[in-house]
Amino acid sequence: MHGFLEFCLSHETGVQDLEVGLEISLEDGLVDRAVSQLIAGVMGDLARVEHKQKLRRIQSGIDAAKEAGRWTGRPPAGFDVKDGYLQVNADEFLTIRRALERIEQGYTYADAADGTRVAESTLRVLYDDRRDLYFYAEAEDERLQAAAEELEALEKPDIPDDTSLPRQEIRTIVRDEIYRYQQ
Repeated sequence: MHGFLEFCLSHETGVQDLEVGLEISLEDGLVDRAVSQLIAGVMGDLARVEHKQKLRRIQSGIDAAKEAGRWTGRPPAGFDVKDGYLQVNADEFLTIRRALERIEQGYTYADAADGTRVAESTLRVLYDDRRDLYFYAEAEDERLQAAAEELEALEKPDIPDDTSLPRQEIRTIVRDEIYRYQQ
C-alpha cells in the first residue's frame, strides 16, 4: 500500500479510501501526507497478517477434514464425493479401467482414450500413478483405499470377444455387481 501511495503522489493523484476514511490529498501538507502514508502502511501490514491467518485457518480445516477421512477438493477420476467421503462411480471407474486395460494391451494413450470421456493426459497420469487402484483396488491414500475397499479386486471378465451379449449389457452387469458390493 505504501508503494501504491507513493506512486499516486508522485503522479500528482490524490487517494481516498471510502471504507476506512483515509484521505490523502495533494493539498495536504507534507506532515499530513507522511502521517496518512504511515497509517496506510500499517493498514496494509495488518491486511497481510489477517490474510495469512485466514490461510492458516483454512489449511487447518482441510487438515482436520483429511484426518477424519473426508475428501477435500476434486475427487479422483472414477470416484464421487458423498457427504465428504469418496465413493466409486461405477460407470466412470469401469470406463477408466477398460481404457487402462487397452494401454496394457499395447494401445496408445490416444487410442485407449477414443470413445471415452477420459482425456489422454488423464489416462497417462492414471496409468503411471494409480494403475493399482483401478486394477487391484489398492491405493496409498487411506481415504482412497477406504473407498476402493468397497470393490473387490475386479478380475478381467472372461468374456470372449465373440460373445452374444452386447457390450452395454456387459457393462450393466458389472456395474450392478459393483453397486451390490457398495451396499
